[in-house]
Parts: sequence; C-alpha cells; structure tokens
Amino acid sequence: MTLQGLSRKRLRRREERFLSRQELAERWSLSVREIINREKSGDLKPLVHRFSYKMHRYKLSDIVALEEAAKVG
Repeated sequence: MTLQGLSRKRLRRREERFLSRQELAERWSLSVREIINREKSGDLKPLVHRFSYKMHRYKLSDIVALEEAAKVG
C-alpha cells in the first residue's frame, strides 16, 4: 500500500462515526445489558479501545448495515 493510500485509510477511519453501548441501546430502544448480551452471543462485535478494555464502540456504518439487513430479512 502506498503512503498516499495509507493516509486515505486513516482519514476515513477518523471520519467514521462510532456509537457507545449507551448510544446504541438508545438507538435500538434496548437496555445496555441487552447490548452486552448480544455481544456475548456474537450478534454484535464491538471495537474495544486499545487503552481501555471497558471502552466498547460500534461503527455506525456496521450498525446501519445490520438495520438494513433486518429490514430485508
């Protein structure tokens, strides 16, 4: 990968919006405990911050894709 391509990738990562467990729970009208249960069952895969294992985030684009898939299926 070129240096320019690497810079674009980093830029896209910075532009990506992330949701916390609380924000996702509010979006889906669920409790935070239900979000955690869905993580444990494998339905949701959070990104864990490298400096704090307690900081779970979800890519908004992944959440939108799950919501779209649920509408179709």
